[in-house]
Amino acid sequence: MPSIDEYRAQITSGREALKSAIKNAGDRWEVAPAGGEGEESWAPRKVAEHVIGSERYFAGAIAGAMEGKAPERKEYSFESNADALAALEESCVDCDKVFRYIEDRDMAKAAPMPDGIPFPKTIEGFLQLNAYHLNDHAKQIG
Repeated sequence: MPSIDEYRAQITSGREALKSAIKNAGDRWEVAPAGGEGEESWAPRKVAEHVIGSERYFAGAIAGAMEGKAPERKEYSFESNADALAALEESCVDCDKVFRYIEDRDMAKAAPMPDGIPFPKTIEGFLQLNAYHLNDHAKQIG
């Protein structure tokens, strides 16, 4: 099992990949890829709105499991990639207020992972999901 520090590093790496993908979206910001279905048909804008909002949800679920304060949930609408980058920075600060208090012994605590998500219903499961989710959507935008 990875340590909390390793999960924090994975999340930081995923955020950096997302940040780079958003920066490089340029003229494609509102352009959905041809031939995609479901999430694969989302324009970079929609992907950014989704993934940044999702990280706040994941941090909130972890905060609840730890009886801590969750970041405010937000619905996003980004007119430009600059708006998304600013929101990403703000969200990282807010979510890290939760993540910094997690210790290795907290990882096995139960957390309300929705049914059907292929990660454990624990704090560790949410950390795994968050790291995966950031990287997966960064690749989608890129």
